[in-house]
Amino acid sequence: MWRIAVTAVVLAVFAALVGIASAHRDSADAGSPITIGYVIGQTGAASSFDVPTLQGAKVAISAVNAAGGVAGHPLKLITIDTQSKFTNGTAAAQQAIEKGAKIIVPSCDYDFGGPAARQANKQGVLVIACAGDPLMGRSGTGPLTFNIFPSAPAEGADEAQFAIDKGWKNAYELVDTSIQYSKRGCQYTETAYKHFGGTIVGKDAFLNSDPTIAPQVSRMRNAQGKAQVLLLCSYVPGVATAIKQIRAGGINLPIVAQIGVDGRFILKSIPDLTNLYYGSVGLIFGEDHAPPTLATLGRQFLAHGGSKSTTEWAVVVGYSEIQMIKYALTKSKGSTNANKLKGILEKAKNVPVLTGNVTYSAKCHTPIKAEVKLAQVQKGKLSVSGVVKPKWVPPYPC
Repeated sequence: MWRIAVTAVVLAVFAALVGIASAHRDSADAGSPITIGYVIGQTGAASSFDVPTLQGAKVAISAVNAAGGVAGHPLKLITIDTQSKFTNGTAAAQQAIEKGAKIIVPSCDYDFGGPAARQANKQGVLVIACAGDPLMGRSGTGPLTFNIFPSAPAEGADEAQFAIDKGWKNAYELVDTSIQYSKRGCQYTETAYKHFGGTIVGKDAFLNSDPTIAPQVSRMRNAQGKAQVLLLCSYVPGVATAIKQIRAGGINLPIVAQIGVDGRFILKSIPDLTNLYYGSVGLIFGEDHAPPTLATLGRQFLAHGGSKSTTEWAVVVGYSEIQMIKYALTKSKGSTNANKLKGILEKAKNVPVLTGNVTYSAKCHTPIKAEVKLAQVQKGKLSVSGVVKPKWVPPYPC
């Protein structure tokens, strides 16, 4: 009997030691840094939005650390370049984890960032992501992924509602089929547009890397008499070339586009552009005063070596990612245990970050009921049209 009792005591002590060891692994030593791994395309196609995302994150981390860190821990940033190759994401995420990353931030797109997110989930590491495709969340990459970006269904509904409210009930649709963000974006925009009473009078496709879209422009010109608006789903950098050719081809339809169609970036190559409307999470160089911290971010971004010709939305998203990480780590008192952080984020309600208030649930790890602004370019000048509140959002997986 005494042997059984001794064995039980030994097992209990062993279990306690394992628990202590596990807790030690999941909580940084007092004052030690918490490492965040940005596994992104610092070179290649994704760099046009991934690099500004990283720059926005650096501004946020500087502010957090200057204020004493999170729960007594400074935040440390490490980066791994995926070279914008889908096939590099898995190994790059593993490399970041082996270098001590307790939270992974992948490329700001489901196609580019999905492999890194799935690897982090496999290794039990929390992911704070940004991608329009709602698959960059629980359903597409795993239960430890939380997406900060307004989902394509909500964004598409906003843009469709805006077009209908303008009285543009006949649309031509041009979709960039190179990644899921733009492909799914147009699917959800079209669904909402039709739901609101709009009609698609023509449709065409192109690739972000296409140097010319002359055939598409020709077909669009033939349909211009029927269409009142061009619904455009694409992203920088290739969309700038597409819009330049559309306007040079004599097509002056108002263009309503996704967040990825960043007006400030496009104005570099089309300085007198007009009638472009696109989704926005905020302009940071003075045109958007709600919230006022956007302008502060713009000044800090420039002070950190940023450029006014950047992909603007990405800077806001990068800053917001760190805000969400700070929120979760503050609630966990510095614990980096992924399941504990997951539980905290699944209860998050209206957490204020620069992209807008974020709410998650146990089922949905993408922002629930996200609303976006509409920015506009008129005669080469940027302004904000205000937040659009769609009457209906297409159903989507979380």
